[in-house]
Amino acid sequence: MLEGVVKINIKVLFITFVSPMGSSGQNITTKGIINSLAQSKSVKLNVICPGNSTEMSSEFIRNIDDILYLPEKKDSSVCWHIKVQFVLMKILISVIRNFKPDLIITRLNPSMIVPPIIASFYKIPYILLARGMLINNIHNNYYGKILKNLSKFTLFVNARLADQVYVAFKEIKEEIDKYRSSHQRKALVFSNAIDPLKFKMYSLEEARKKLKLKLLENDYILGFLGSMKERHCLFPLLEAIEEYKNKNQNIKLLLVGNGPQLDKLKEYTIEKKLENNVIFTGYISHDEVNVYMAACDVLYCVVHPKYISNPIKCYEYLASGRTIITSKKEELNFVRDNKLGIVIDKVDKNSIIEAIDTFFKLGVKTRLMMGEQGRAHVLRYHTWDKLTDLIINWRIDKE
Repeated sequence: MLEGVVKINIKVLFITFVSPMGSSGQNITTKGIINSLAQSKSVKLNVICPGNSTEMSSEFIRNIDDILYLPEKKDSSVCWHIKVQFVLMKILISVIRNFKPDLIITRLNPSMIVPPIIASFYKIPYILLARGMLINNIHNNYYGKILKNLSKFTLFVNARLADQVYVAFKEIKEEIDKYRSSHQRKALVFSNAIDPLKFKMYSLEEARKKLKLKLLENDYILGFLGSMKERHCLFPLLEAIEEYKNKNQNIKLLLVGNGPQLDKLKEYTIEKKLENNVIFTGYISHDEVNVYMAACDVLYCVVHPKYISNPIKCYEYLASGRTIITSKKEELNFVRDNKLGIVIDKVDKNSIIEAIDTFFKLGVKTRLMMGEQGRAHVLRYHTWDKLTDLIINWRIDKE
């Protein structure tokens, strides 16, 4: 960090339509970025976000100078996106007059229209963070079409008015750079990251004892933690477990979380007589996931070809000291290049089986060694304070 080199105090206003208190990848990422900014001694931070004071933990707000709340988003209705513009405009102008920020940072959202315009009007440097695809994943129904048109306008306004843009993966960069003018700097890729304080090393034995899930010392356990959605390709994983158990009865699959596909996944498990090999835990809070990850030999995090992403869970898995199965993605090349896991070219049953078998033959010691190296790599290159450093350095250079 920069402390001790130059004493600086940058007033930062961070704006997001994603609550930092939820449990999805978006929520966790938002909280990680805010925490990193708040913990920097170079930053004085104000936050505008959905929620209310009762749901924000004292630990979270401790280092934040002030939080101002937007109406909570009950769903993705177009009405909310329209109404929030007027609320945000009123709050934002008040904060600018009273707090006088040196920098405004936002997370890109389909209706994040007001901040870039207001920042431009008041001549305040504006940084845009784009962590997911804005348009491609919107449903193609009536409201989805309205939201797509709104998103295209939002994307244009943010791309043109942002002084600096940081994105999570190549496809977002390509999307945003189409809207940047020729004299603007292209978007920079800062792939996903973790809060290092949230993840520690556990031995397999220690983690399995803590969970009390009847996990045996010699079980070969694969794990997935997250929402049970199509984008996470869980049915090919179940198919692989079904076939591989004929070769190794000690194989277990630990599925942590809930979501729209949960019931169908359970039905498949019963239909294929996998009850002894698959464990469903239901929802687990993010503060508890570390030990569940550490109870596994190998963790599964792939990218669905229809839902382009850079899964934050890959970085969290590695930070827990466990090796992973992931899929081909430019931002995840470091997994293959540094031998931190197995990258499969195609997400299907046969590719997953091959990866499972390769890891089994490597043995426990080698898998744990890969996990330790993965943890070291993530702690060195993929923590949110690295993004804070980039932003602070950029602001200093701008002066």
